[in-house]
Amino acid sequence: MQKRRMLKDNDRYKSTFINDDLTPMRSKLLSACKDVEGVAYARSTHDGRILCTFKNPPGHTGPPKTQLVETPDDLFHLGVSHVNYSDFGLDPYGVKPNHSQ
Repeated sequence: MQKRRMLKDNDRYKSTFINDDLTPMRSKLLSACKDVEGVAYARSTHDGRILCTFKNPPGHTGPPKTQLVETPDDLFHLGVSHVNYSDFGLDPYGVKPNHSQ
């Protein structure tokens, strides 16, 4: 943790992001959150959760809205109209393929 803090304090590496505590699915989920229109930034917390902060609309003076994202379904709360579950290694119907044929 101390080395990570030293890296963040160095101006040369200020924008460096260390993504070491996320599962493969959460890493893909974080990437998907960063691609959503209207999301100012998305970050993971120390316990692997993902927090997205929305851009404030023009004239809005209050704090920006944040949204916790834990599953691909939570992308709908960010304004995404369609989620391709196979991008996250999931089957939307919970059906396992039958490979015995």
